[in-house]
Amino acid sequence: IMEKRDVGIAYILLLLFGVVGAHRYYVGRQGSAVWMTALSLSLVGLIITGPWAVIDLFLTARYTAEYNDRVRVSRVGDHQ
Repeated sequence: IMEKRDVGIAYILLLLFGVVGAHRYYVGRQGSAVWMTALSLSLVGLIITGPWAVIDLFLTARYTAEYNDRVRVSRVGDHQ
């Protein structure tokens, strides 16, 4: 069952574990999260995921809202 996600928790995950994509797993963006995790395993990859995580400071609120919209829509569909 999909449950709504809290934007505050998403940002905490981003700040603590951003380069490995923890915040992206949390908001249902598994594809890019896997890429971030894989890339962060090497020094060259960290050069990519570091700035990527900084960019996500501006995107995570939107990603969380999009995830919560999908949860809301799926719940409405379940009740019809």
